[in-house]
Amino acid sequence: YRLFYARGNTSALEWSPDGNQLVFVSSRGGHSFVGIFKDSVSPVRWIAPDFARVASPRWTKDGKKIVFARTAARGGAVDSLTVRKPNPWSLHIADVATGTQKLLWQSPNTIRGSVPSTHGRYNIQCGANGRIVFMSYQDGWGHLYAIDSSGGTPVQLTTGKIILEHIRLGPDGKYLLASANAGNDKEDADRRHLVRVTIDKPGLEVLTPGKGIE
Repeated sequence: YRLFYARGNTSALEWSPDGNQLVFVSSRGGHSFVGIFKDSVSPVRWIAPDFARVASPRWTKDGKKIVFARTAARGGAVDSLTVRKPNPWSLHIADVATGTQKLLWQSPNTIRGSVPSTHGRYNIQCGANGRIVFMSYQDGWGHLYAIDSSGGTPVQLTTGKIILEHIRLGPDGKYLLASANAGNDKEDADRRHLVRVTIDKPGLEVLTPGKGIE
């Protein structure tokens, strides 16, 4: 049973908190759109369409807004494949009812500020109390940051020479679980332990210390 048809390649599907709507990304080659499917009699709604690429759309906890990442569209003059250049990205939030959107955060136009390459890439998570979490390598390591859905200056939640992967939001939306090469043992740099990060203040708690790998 086909729910809907959209041109391009459909990916990144996620049900709304009430299970009544489905957000997705429709890729059209050099650009892509965020779409919302509701039912068989309603047309697909395109959220803040632009000639750009979008990724990782996430519903806020109340289901009223969608947060997503945006990068520049592909194309233009032929360029070198061997020269490293910044690939900046931005974080946006859109109102589902009106389709209006605003910029929440813009990454630095640097190599470190480019699109994250770790597991989950942007790792956008919409937590409790309007907190939006994302990942950035702007200080040289893949760390988590939190920003209010109304905007403002992001708070860096994690620090140090560590890598966080397999990031998931807890059921109450107040903390994150992840695997990281963090701990008090110098050998932990080559291990993975389960860690807990709260979304409203800096800090990281190692839940499974020891010589194992989790």
